[in-house]
Amino acid sequence: MFVQKILFLEIFVGGNCEKQFLNTNNGGQKSTHVMKHYIASEELAEILKLNGFKDITQERYPDHHISMVKNGYDPGKIKRVFAANKFNYIKFDYISIQIFYKKNLEGDKDELSIDELKSIIVFFNLPVNIRTELIKRGQKVLSLHQRYDEIKQEPEFYNDQKSKMILQSFESLTF
Repeated sequence: MFVQKILFLEIFVGGNCEKQFLNTNNGGQKSTHVMKHYIASEELAEILKLNGFKDITQERYPDHHISMVKNGYDPGKIKRVFAANKFNYIKFDYISIQIFYKKNLEGDKDELSIDELKSIIVFFNLPVNIRTELIKRGQKVLSLHQRYDEIKQEPEFYNDQKSKMILQSFESLTF
């Protein structure tokens, strides 16, 4: 019987969490797979702002904004809000990252994988008619990357305008 031994490490560096999986039964060789995760942080805030989100903390939480200006950003003490538009936004509820679509909570996590972060950015930058159709068909904001993977794997089945736009949006992302 073959038993695979995998060690799991979480390393917090700056504003992100790197999860490392060490596979020690790889023909005597150690192999490492690093998955970057993002927590509520200034780094994540900057990524959102670079991708079209507007920091509206001052409007939604003026006391938190004043405290942040005076003392710097501390996720354990300050809430922040980043809007894609009036009804769609990301809220750092202290250390929790909440995703709102049409003011409805679509996700609440303590950390985001790189794929989830890309899904959020792409979803909120798609035209409203495509977002509406995706939601009507059961698409979750945080898992849009799975649809992207399907489109890439079988492009002959996904040649409609919506799929092309999802593909192009994911491929044009930069951090």
